[in-house]
Amino acid sequence: MNWRGVRSRLAVWLGLSLAVALLFFRDVWAGLPGMLTNEGLRRTGVYGWGILGVCLFWVFLKRDSIHAAMSQPGTGRRYLLLGLAMVGLMAAMPAGGVFAQVFRLLGVSLGVFTVLFGAAALIPGFVLAVYGFSLVFPVLTQPLAEGVWGKSTLDLVVALAPAFGLSLDSRGNMVSVVPPGGERISALVTSECAGQITMGIFISLFALMMLDVRLPWRRALVLFLFGVFGSTFQNLVRIELVLLSAQWWGWAGFNAAHQYVAYVIFPAWYAVFAAVYFNAAKRR
Repeated sequence: MNWRGVRSRLAVWLGLSLAVALLFFRDVWAGLPGMLTNEGLRRTGVYGWGILGVCLFWVFLKRDSIHAAMSQPGTGRRYLLLGLAMVGLMAAMPAGGVFAQVFRLLGVSLGVFTVLFGAAALIPGFVLAVYGFSLVFPVLTQPLAEGVWGKSTLDLVVALAPAFGLSLDSRGNMVSVVPPGGERISALVTSECAGQITMGIFISLFALMMLDVRLPWRRALVLFLFGVFGSTFQNLVRIELVLLSAQWWGWAGFNAAHQYVAYVIFPAWYAVFAAVYFNAAKRR
């Protein structure tokens, strides 16, 4: 392997990426400490950072394959054009929110990497596409969340309430419980309660798992449908637990559960799904 040439190109890539990050994404870096505070995470959400961390970890896991491709001489005109097009596309994208800015920054860096290393950018490119999908999926499915998806979620929450010991009143999109203190607590079940964010994350994680440990397509389809069902059910459990906390402990319980319970339930569910997935992979 010509590691001297690889190191030289890596130095160029790192220098250009840092220059772009400091010149054109200064606001992101300046606001990063505030985004990672408890209040900042409440505004932006933890899931975006979580899936970003998982994507970066997956690239790390694939480092040997990337290194092997990086050592190949030349990149070819198509990779040169692809990398330049990617840089231009990221530069032309609207600024958007913090995660859109992070996506643009990573996209520009990947474009430069593609120009310098050609086919070595395929795995990072796939992972970046997965990350982008996790960001746009909630936006694309918002009309469904405001319509049939959201309505179905509310209907299932009301239907399952007795199984959780909930005495639930519902009127339209409003549900209410009465805690021991007697003060009725009402909550609006909005489109965000439909679970499209966690569903997008599940699909993204599933794609990364398929990249790492591939399954025959029939088995993969069965597991994917199982995962969609499980992700839907864990979202219903999350809503029921939030309402149950309100019924037991009033507003304090509602606020605490609403803020934190999702960060326990979804990782626990996905750990179960991952165990089932890898067990299925062993039986190939």
